[in-house]
Amino acid sequence: MTKHFGALIAAIAVISISASPVYAGKDHKEGKNHKMMKKVDVDGDGMISRDEFDAHHTQMFEKLDADGDDNISKEEMKAHKKQKGKGHKDKGEGRKGKGDRDDD
Repeated sequence: MTKHFGALIAAIAVISISASPVYAGKDHKEGKNHKMMKKVDVDGDGMISRDEFDAHHTQMFEKLDADGDDNISKEEMKAHKKQKGKGHKDKGEGRKGKGDRDDD
């Protein structure tokens, strides 16, 4: 249980770092925050409950855990990062230059 909880916390930390901060700024960031709020706030009451938060992050963990072994490997994280980067201007090379400082 502790092993799985640790992996979940690590995944949430990584995903949180890659997501725009909730109160980061104006304009397009506020639009992203609104989309995230709408996505996570399932009952639409304008607040994210503990259950909604947990459900969203469980879903994210399951998406990252491609082989379903209840662990997120470095390779699974890289694959997710690569897939996520495909929509960026850099034509699928991830987010180098923005947050990937080690060029791996």
